[in-house]
Amino acid sequence: MKNKLKIDLPVAIKELEIATKKSVTTGLIGKYKSTFKGKGLEFDGYRAYTQDDDASMIDFKASARSENLLVKEFVEERNMDLFILVDASASMLSTSTKKIKSEYVAEVVAAIAYTALASGDNVGYALFNEEPKAEVNIRTGMDTMNFFLKDVLNPHNYGGAFSFKKALQYLNEKLRERTLVMIFSDFIFIGNEWEDEFSIVAEKFDLIGFMVRDPLDISLPKGNAQVLVSDPLSGQKMLIQTKKIRDQYEIETRKEINTFTDIFARSGSDFLLLRTDQPYLNKVINFFNERSLKWK
Repeated sequence: MKNKLKIDLPVAIKELEIATKKSVTTGLIGKYKSTFKGKGLEFDGYRAYTQDDDASMIDFKASARSENLLVKEFVEERNMDLFILVDASASMLSTSTKKIKSEYVAEVVAAIAYTALASGDNVGYALFNEEPKAEVNIRTGMDTMNFFLKDVLNPHNYGGAFSFKKALQYLNEKLRERTLVMIFSDFIFIGNEWEDEFSIVAEKFDLIGFMVRDPLDISLPKGNAQVLVSDPLSGQKMLIQTKKIRDQYEIETRKEINTFTDIFARSGSDFLLLRTDQPYLNKVINFFNERSLKWK
């Protein structure tokens, strides 16, 4: 285990703001929340369509009745509540790249949390393995960022296994309905018998899963290399020849990724795969934009 986690937060935030400034007036989450299945917004009536309006907002049924183009108007019921749960298990400390998975997640989460807080939303978080290792209740104010950075960079908060079942139970007991919940995990060694709890959480909250994987979590190096692998829980090690198991390994890891993608999709939730050897910024922006279009 490293004795220090690194994060280039100012660069991550700056890149995020530059990339979203032209298309998103209130930040990435501001754009995102305005299209979240109508949640957080309350219908307030109709008004005449103007050239400045987005044509997709036209209500054609109401327009046909009035013989004028009309758009719906909404008012915000309240600021959105965002809760971020981060897998703090031992497997999140593995890497074959410059950044371990927990470092990569820290940058993504910090950028999203910063943007949400800057847009006036409320943010809470928990680092979780088999229990909460660090947590802050949903609240407003940029001081939440200070708490998060302190906790996410503390190596003592990491280790053990990630009990997905206990994490889901924790979310269900802790949060109120309609909370936007983001789960960041590699979804490796997550335990069993979590499907019932998952169904409850997916129904109660607006749920997004971010699977963060190292390249070696997906495929093995080409050639006939010898790789020493270690079980992050038991510490048991094994020397493998990549050529002998590469094809089957990729089949199994792809099957695993597809399984989680399907589970989230069937529940009406969203899911995104991120790789630590690839920049997250454009993938997250495109993902949020796709979500925005889906719920228009």
